[in-house]
Amino acid sequence: MEKLILITALLTCNLSFANDIYCKVVGITDGDTIKCLTDNKKQIKVRLYQIDAPEKKQAFGNKSKQALSDLIFNKHVEIKARGQDKYKRTLGTVFVTELSIFYCKAKQEKPCESKIDVNLKMINQGMAWYYPFAKKNEQYKQAEEQAKKNKVGLWADKAPVAPWEFRKKKTAIKY
Repeated sequence: MEKLILITALLTCNLSFANDIYCKVVGITDGDTIKCLTDNKKQIKVRLYQIDAPEKKQAFGNKSKQALSDLIFNKHVEIKARGQDKYKRTLGTVFVTELSIFYCKAKQEKPCESKIDVNLKMINQGMAWYYPFAKKNEQYKQAEEQAKKNKVGLWADKAPVAPWEFRKKKTAIKY
Protein backbone atom coordinates (compact mmCIF):
# COMPACT_ATOMS: atom_id res chain seq x y z
CA MET A 1 0.00 0.00 0.00
CA GLU A 2 2.86 2.38 0.83
CA LYS A 3 4.40 1.72 -2.60
CA LEU A 4 1.09 2.55 -4.30
CA ILE A 5 0.83 5.84 -2.41
CA LEU A 6 4.44 6.70 -3.28
CA ILE A 7 3.95 5.87 -6.98
CA THR A 8 0.73 7.91 -7.10
CA ALA A 9 2.50 10.85 -5.45
CA LEU A 10 5.38 10.66 -7.92
CA LEU A 11 3.04 10.47 -10.91
CA THR A 12 1.02 13.42 -9.64
CA CYS A 13 4.20 15.40 -9.08
CA ASN A 14 5.49 14.62 -12.57
CA LEU A 15 2.17 15.54 -14.16
CA SER A 16 2.20 18.95 -12.51
CA PHE A 17 5.52 19.70 -14.20
CA ALA A 18 4.66 18.00 -17.50
CA ASN A 19 3.38 21.26 -19.00
CA ASP A 20 6.48 23.29 -18.09
CA ILE A 21 9.21 23.51 -20.70
CA TYR A 22 12.56 25.15 -19.99
CA CYS A 23 14.61 26.12 -23.02
CA LYS A 24 16.85 28.69 -24.65
CA VAL A 25 15.33 30.85 -27.38
CA VAL A 26 17.38 30.29 -30.54
CA GLY A 27 15.07 31.82 -33.14
CA ILE A 28 12.27 34.32 -33.59
CA THR A 29 10.00 33.44 -36.51
CA ASP A 30 7.65 36.40 -36.09
CA GLY A 31 5.96 38.34 -33.29
CA ASP A 32 4.19 35.30 -31.87
CA THR A 33 6.34 32.29 -32.80
CA ILE A 34 9.74 31.23 -31.48
CA LYS A 35 12.19 28.34 -31.72
CA CYS A 36 13.65 26.94 -28.50
CA LEU A 37 16.38 24.48 -27.69
CA THR A 38 15.82 22.30 -24.62
CA ASP A 39 18.60 21.06 -22.35
CA ASN A 40 18.56 17.71 -24.19
CA LYS A 41 19.12 19.60 -27.49
CA LYS A 42 15.59 19.09 -28.81
CA GLN A 43 14.37 22.02 -30.89
CA ILE A 44 10.73 22.98 -30.47
CA LYS A 45 8.60 25.59 -32.16
CA VAL A 46 6.36 27.57 -29.82
CA ARG A 47 3.35 29.68 -30.74
CA LEU A 48 2.62 32.23 -28.02
CA TYR A 49 -0.76 31.35 -26.54
CA GLN A 50 -3.68 33.80 -26.59
CA ILE A 51 -1.96 36.44 -28.71
CA ASP A 52 -1.74 37.11 -32.43
CA ALA A 53 0.97 39.36 -33.86
CA PRO A 54 0.96 41.13 -37.21
CA GLU A 55 2.04 39.01 -40.17
CA LYS A 56 5.48 39.66 -41.65
CA LYS A 57 4.07 41.51 -44.68
CA GLN A 58 1.61 43.44 -42.53
CA ALA A 59 2.16 46.85 -40.92
CA PHE A 60 4.17 46.40 -37.69
CA GLY A 61 5.09 42.82 -38.65
CA ASN A 62 8.84 43.45 -38.50
CA LYS A 63 8.55 45.70 -35.45
CA SER A 64 6.60 43.01 -33.63
CA LYS A 65 9.23 40.39 -34.48
CA GLN A 66 11.99 42.74 -33.28
CA ALA A 67 10.12 43.51 -30.04
CA LEU A 68 9.85 39.79 -29.26
CA SER A 69 13.51 39.31 -30.13
CA ASP A 70 14.50 42.16 -27.79
CA LEU A 71 12.56 40.51 -24.98
CA ILE A 72 13.77 36.92 -25.22
CA PHE A 73 16.24 36.07 -28.00
CA ASN A 74 19.18 34.04 -26.68
CA LYS A 75 17.60 33.91 -23.21
CA HIS A 76 16.42 31.00 -21.14
CA VAL A 77 12.65 30.92 -20.79
CA GLU A 78 9.96 28.91 -19.08
CA ILE A 79 6.98 27.89 -21.17
CA LYS A 80 3.63 26.89 -19.70
CA ALA A 81 2.48 24.57 -22.47
CA ARG A 82 -1.21 24.53 -23.41
CA GLY A 83 -1.20 21.85 -26.10
CA GLN A 84 -0.46 22.05 -29.82
CA ASP A 85 -1.94 23.90 -32.76
CA LYS A 86 -2.80 22.41 -36.15
CA TYR A 87 0.79 23.01 -37.32
CA LYS A 88 2.16 20.88 -34.43
CA ARG A 89 3.65 23.92 -32.68
CA THR A 90 3.55 23.97 -28.91
CA LEU A 91 1.06 26.55 -27.67
CA GLY A 92 2.41 28.26 -24.59
CA THR A 93 2.71 31.23 -22.31
CA VAL A 94 6.35 32.28 -22.24
CA PHE A 95 8.03 33.62 -19.11
CA VAL A 96 11.46 35.18 -18.84
CA THR A 97 13.18 35.93 -15.56
CA GLU A 98 14.58 39.42 -15.20
CA LEU A 99 16.56 41.06 -12.46
CA SER A 100 15.12 44.26 -11.13
CA ILE A 101 17.42 47.23 -10.62
CA PHE A 102 15.67 47.70 -7.31
CA TYR A 103 16.29 45.61 -4.25
CA CYS A 104 13.50 43.52 -2.76
CA LYS A 105 14.09 44.84 0.73
CA ALA A 106 16.23 47.70 1.97
CA LYS A 107 18.84 45.40 3.54
CA GLN A 108 18.91 42.78 0.80
CA GLU A 109 22.10 42.81 -1.24
CA LYS A 110 20.78 41.02 -4.33
CA PRO A 111 18.36 42.47 -6.87
CA CYS A 112 14.90 40.95 -7.08
CA GLU A 113 14.08 38.44 -9.77
CA SER A 114 10.72 38.59 -11.43
CA LYS A 115 9.00 36.45 -14.03
CA ILE A 116 7.74 38.45 -16.97
CA ASP A 117 4.78 37.12 -18.97
CA VAL A 118 6.16 37.71 -22.47
CA ASN A 119 2.77 37.19 -24.13
CA LEU A 120 1.27 39.93 -21.96
CA LYS A 121 4.28 42.19 -22.52
CA MET A 122 3.79 41.95 -26.30
CA ILE A 123 0.19 43.12 -25.86
CA ASN A 124 1.24 45.89 -23.45
CA GLN A 125 3.77 47.16 -26.01
CA GLY A 126 1.12 47.21 -28.73
CA MET A 127 2.99 44.55 -30.70
CA ALA A 128 0.24 41.90 -30.62
CA TRP A 129 -3.49 41.51 -30.29
CA TYR A 130 -5.20 39.55 -27.56
CA TYR A 131 -6.49 36.58 -29.57
CA PRO A 132 -10.26 36.62 -28.88
CA PHE A 133 -10.87 33.10 -30.18
CA ALA A 134 -8.77 31.49 -27.44
CA LYS A 135 -9.78 30.83 -23.85
CA LYS A 136 -10.90 34.06 -22.19
CA ASN A 137 -8.16 36.05 -20.45
CA GLU A 138 -9.33 39.28 -18.83
CA GLN A 139 -5.79 40.44 -18.08
CA TYR A 140 -4.81 40.21 -21.75
CA LYS A 141 -8.07 41.83 -22.87
CA GLN A 142 -7.57 44.76 -20.49
CA ALA A 143 -3.93 45.13 -21.58
CA GLU A 144 -5.06 45.43 -25.20
CA GLU A 145 -7.71 47.99 -24.28
CA GLN A 146 -5.06 50.03 -22.43
CA ALA A 147 -2.62 49.83 -25.35
CA LYS A 148 -5.39 50.99 -27.71
CA LYS A 149 -6.31 53.85 -25.41
CA ASN A 150 -2.67 54.97 -25.19
CA LYS A 151 -2.09 54.43 -28.94
CA VAL A 152 0.93 52.26 -28.25
CA GLY A 153 2.70 50.34 -31.02
CA LEU A 154 0.35 49.14 -33.74
CA TRP A 155 -2.47 51.09 -32.12
CA ALA A 156 -0.76 54.31 -33.27
CA ASP A 157 -1.77 53.27 -36.80
CA LYS A 158 -5.02 54.83 -38.03
CA ALA A 159 -6.72 51.53 -38.86
CA PRO A 160 -4.77 48.48 -37.70
CA VAL A 161 -5.97 45.25 -39.28
CA ALA A 162 -6.11 42.20 -37.04
CA PRO A 163 -3.87 39.38 -38.33
CA TRP A 164 -6.78 36.95 -38.64
CA GLU A 165 -8.57 39.49 -40.90
CA PHE A 166 -5.37 40.06 -42.90
CA ARG A 167 -5.00 36.30 -43.43
CA LYS A 168 -8.64 36.03 -44.59
CA LYS A 169 -8.14 38.76 -47.18
CA LYS A 170 -4.88 37.24 -48.36
CA THR A 171 -6.55 33.84 -48.82
CA ALA A 172 -9.53 35.38 -50.63
CA ILE A 173 -7.23 37.11 -53.14
CA LYS A 174 -5.46 33.85 -54.06
CA TYR A 175 -8.66 32.18 -55.29
